Amino acid sequence: MRHLKLFLLFSFFVSNTLLWGQWITSYSKIGLLKQRMSVKKLGITSCRQFSNSTGKSNLVCEWRYNQEGFLTEFYEYNVYSGDLTYKRVYEYDEDGSISKWSGYNNGTGSPCYVRFFVRNKNGDVVVTKSCSINYIGQTTNYVDDNSFELIYDEAGNDIEQIRYDKDKNIESRFVKEFASNGNLLKVTENRKGQTNSIVTTYEYGANNMLIGAKEVNGTTTAMFEFKYTMMPLVKKIETIVQNKINQWQNKGKFEKLTDYTNRVTEKNRNELINSFTQHVIDSLGSQYNYQLVSCEYDVDNEIYKITFENFGSVLLKIPQQEAQEFDKNNTKWKFINPKFMVVNDFFGLSHLEVKCKKQVYTYDINDKTEFISNQFRFTFDPFVIPVQNEVSVNKVNTTTISKSDVDNNIPVNTGKNGNTYALIIGNEDYTKFQTGLTSEVNVEFARNDATVFSQYCEMTLGIPKENIVLLTDAISSQMRREIEKLCKLSKYSNGQARLIFYYAGHGFPDEQSKQSYIMPVDVTGINVTEGIQLSDLYTKLLEFPVQRVTVILDACFSGGGRNLGLLAARAVRVKPKQNSLDGNLIVFSASSGEQTSLAYKEKNHGMFTYFLLKKLQETKGEVSYNDFFESVKQQVQITSIRVNQKDQNPEVNVSQSIEDQWKNWKIK
Repeated sequence: MRHLKLFLLFSFFVSNTLLWGQWITSYSKIGLLKQRMSVKKLGITSCRQFSNSTGKSNLVCEWRYNQEGFLTEFYEYNVYSGDLTYKRVYEYDEDGSISKWSGYNNGTGSPCYVRFFVRNKNGDVVVTKSCSINYIGQTTNYVDDNSFELIYDEAGNDIEQIRYDKDKNIESRFVKEFASNGNLLKVTENRKGQTNSIVTTYEYGANNMLIGAKEVNGTTTAMFEFKYTMMPLVKKIETIVQNKINQWQNKGKFEKLTDYTNRVTEKNRNELINSFTQHVIDSLGSQYNYQLVSCEYDVDNEIYKITFENFGSVLLKIPQQEAQEFDKNNTKWKFINPKFMVVNDFFGLSHLEVKCKKQVYTYDINDKTEFISNQFRFTFDPFVIPVQNEVSVNKVNTTTISKSDVDNNIPVNTGKNGNTYALIIGNEDYTKFQTGLTSEVNVEFARNDATVFSQYCEMTLGIPKENIVLLTDAISSQMRREIEKLCKLSKYSNGQARLIFYYAGHGFPDEQSKQSYIMPVDVTGINVTEGIQLSDLYTKLLEFPVQRVTVILDACFSGGGRNLGLLAARAVRVKPKQNSLDGNLIVFSASSGEQTSLAYKEKNHGMFTYFLLKKLQETKGEVSYNDFFESVKQQVQITSIRVNQKDQNPEVNVSQSIEDQWKNWKIK
């Protein structure tokens, strides 16, 4: 309990409040809870709390944050054994407001406790609802959790907190003391039935970072220290700027095409990159304080050198007759109009004005301080600008593909599989980003394969539309980002998620390792290892507990393709290495060994995908995995010989742990 209390008190520091209990009045007075769950200002990715009470530095608590700076997970460990004893996972709404958290005993299995946050129309939390869950997943109680009352001072600090028991009697009272900058300095807790108070004091280091705590409970004293993991500064800036640019280059819902094409250009984007990057650097840099390390004066050159803990040194030209007065008043200096730069992952100052009384002294590293972003490696989504038809402004030029029989009459089921998530990728055009290639290397109908399969996922398999991500002609950064997102969805689904990964496009082998890769449209066959290695993909999809993972690959990995392979001129044919699988994973592949996954041109689909869709259409998804695969396999084998005069033998690969189970699994 002591460690839990310190977790809550630490959360006050990082979130500007305690993350404990129900505060009906506080949300309306201070703001939304999402502001209290964030540590955006310093880019913290994790914080670990250590106990020094046993003579050793033992880990007792850990907090983890995402790239946006929101608390995602909390862990509690046994102070002696180091074993994980408790885990909490936080979930947020689309606007960044917390929606619930789930607690897990020993950090595994199903949640044992869940707390939901209920808001009014203004977005203020008006009540929390909590439920306990037993070991078989049944809710044992569900109550409104109005068990706290907070009292605020004029600055908005909750200087007193009262906790009530289930009978609404006072169980404990916390009285807090704050510094003028808002740091929590001391908490005095008085518990019902306990004669002595529990007093906790806090110690802060650079940038007001909490570094230590001391808890005195009668004759017992406990000492704690806090250590942080920070996102690398350059990586943080890259992430923020990339998100901003990708949002900017999306076409607005009510934006005319002519306006969009005039706005979204390479020239405009480059200008925005510099502007956004400098803005982000200045914003992040301004959150650090101007802690002085030393002040020196070069009397011969009349240069005053100020060295900051966070920003290095600046040089000010100060005449000798003014230097002594300037130095004497160093506690009254005001630092204004800063401009920041990043050097070797640390902040520096490119411009700063130091005001002493009425005199202002200026430091400027250059006459021109415009930022040039040559140290950052940005990866943006590609421009997707439709081409206007010259004849009619109401039409857009697109590649027309006639409808196949499986593209129509898609069965519709009313049931919903809310725990199923699908990432569907169709990579067809490899010439857009690889100008040295001809259209023959493209993967015919891959976009149509992926698009129609996504429709079957929604309409026939009952996967909610918001659970389906469809990418066509995807570059590496897009594919990696969406794979990461798919894995995070399984992470927060408490082992209940079912994942579907579908890919139509080029596959390719590494000639040395024989490992197989799926190829983004911006990766060449020469640089195959820059693709996405299948074994890494499988490991990633199984990173967190899931009910099952289904991977469908309409691609070959021998170096060929539906038309020509990416290295067809070299006549590469490599028998790819067969990966051994783990976990609840099943992989359906369009072809075997050194074979090529071919097109079924008459149907405007890949051969494998066409018969996959056909089986879903015929059965309405009511089919076992085994019957599904055996039917598709037979149809592909026969039709490929008849239509393409080549063997194509689909394969299924499963992990040993499900060898006796997968055949009876249902598609839907």
